[in-house]
Amino acid sequence: MKRFEGKEVLSSGIEIPNAAGGLRAALRIHPQEFHHGERRWVVLEVVVGKVRFDPVPKTSGLERVHVFAAEAATFVDQEAVQPYLDEQATALEEAERLAAEEAAGVQQLAGVRESAPRRRGRSVAAVDDLDGEG
Repeated sequence: MKRFEGKEVLSSGIEIPNAAGGLRAALRIHPQEFHHGERRWVVLEVVVGKVRFDPVPKTSGLERVHVFAAEAATFVDQEAVQPYLDEQATALEEAERLAAEEAAGVQQLAGVRESAPRRRGRSVAAVDDLDGEG
C-alpha cells in the first residue's frame, strides 16, 4: 500500500455505519420474519464516503480505513454468493498459513509455488518459469 504522509500503511479496514438503512427499505417492500440463529446473505451497494488513517498500536504505521455509505442492500440466496465466500475463505486460510510459516521462520523461495495438496506431511512444489523463456 502507498505511504501516507511519510508513514507506512500496514493494513486497511472498512466501516459501514448506515448499512441497515438499505435493508430497512428492502424489508418495507418484502417484509420478512427472521429467527434467532438463522443465517441470511446480504449484498450491499456502497460508495466510499471518506478515507482516514488511524495509528496502529505499538508501531509507527497506519491503518487505512475506508468509510462506506450503503446506498442499496438486498437479501440473496446462499447459492448466489457461496462461490465468492468460498474463494474468500480459501484466500484467508492461505494468508494465515503463510503468516504462521513466516512467524515460524519458514521462507518461501521466489518462483516456487505449492501445486498439490499436502499428503502425509509432504507437498509437491512447482517451479515457475524464472527466465521467462517458457
